[in-house]
Amino acid sequence: MKYLSLNIQFFIAFSFFMTGGNLNADAQSLISDKLEGKCVKILRDVLETQSEWVKVHAAEYLLWAGYPQGVRQTFQNEEKQFGKEPRYRIGIWRVLAQAANNLDDKKVWTDKILQAFLDTNGIDRIHAAETLAKLSISPLQKAPVITARSITSSDKNLALYTRWSVSFYSADSLKAAQRYFFDLLMSGAGDLSERKLVAFVVRNLGGLTVSEWNKLSRKALTQAAGSEAGIYLLSTSFVTAPESCIKSNSFQQIKRKLLKYQNSPDKSDRIEMITALSEKGTKNDLPVLISLLDNENPLGNGADNADVKASAANAILKITKRKYY
Repeated sequence: MKYLSLNIQFFIAFSFFMTGGNLNADAQSLISDKLEGKCVKILRDVLETQSEWVKVHAAEYLLWAGYPQGVRQTFQNEEKQFGKEPRYRIGIWRVLAQAANNLDDKKVWTDKILQAFLDTNGIDRIHAAETLAKLSISPLQKAPVITARSITSSDKNLALYTRWSVSFYSADSLKAAQRYFFDLLMSGAGDLSERKLVAFVVRNLGGLTVSEWNKLSRKALTQAAGSEAGIYLLSTSFVTAPESCIKSNSFQQIKRKLLKYQNSPDKSDRIEMITALSEKGTKNDLPVLISLLDNENPLGNGADNADVKASAANAILKITKRKYY
């Protein structure tokens, strides 16, 4: 696999050099076809061999990339086996909602997630709130009282995920959430877990102005080196950069710092970097992603390696399908 990876990287570099920096249509097609097949195979292998959240991630990547075959059936079987298992059941329903054949089928699973959130004694309310937000579903209209109480909960994760989910209630709610989470991120308030979560939400909500992004990028560049949440500030800055900022020195510095996490001993660091590249990476980032896809610098845990490989496969598929590739 390492030999194959080096060949692909050499082909990319050679083609790029011979064409003066522009890959021709045949080269683009060859790279895309080879990588696409390889990435899909790895995602299907991870789907079949891994369990719980690593399995969930592989399933979602396949759905998002347009390869749904087998995903729904696999997770229907998971639901039969683990549909009463707290926390993981939310992941199962999340996949089934996205793999649904129609709106009625989707509603079956989103209603289950919503009911888990509304169960104030449930032990997987946080997972349910997170999933509602990731599926862009607001619980506010269905349960305004419980939702309002959740937003002011002493459990900060529950409060933050609920506030994120409520952002999808209306256009005004979205604007209010973007402002709230940006201000919270810039304040640096909360413990490490909260700061990571807030950065994650800002990355997903987006909508930053150039002025806001400049503030965020300065914070990322000045605090990243000594901050445990540094990777999250960098990835959020990278993904939320307005188009007019892409060629700025700040953006390039952020990218260089971000890429240093490719061999981090922490799975979360690697996946955060990969996820950022999946959103704003280009063909020039393929060699880094291919090395992660091929597990050239493995972690100590097999499931962690599988999760990183699946994430890299998703990023490669997204980059190679972009219109400018």
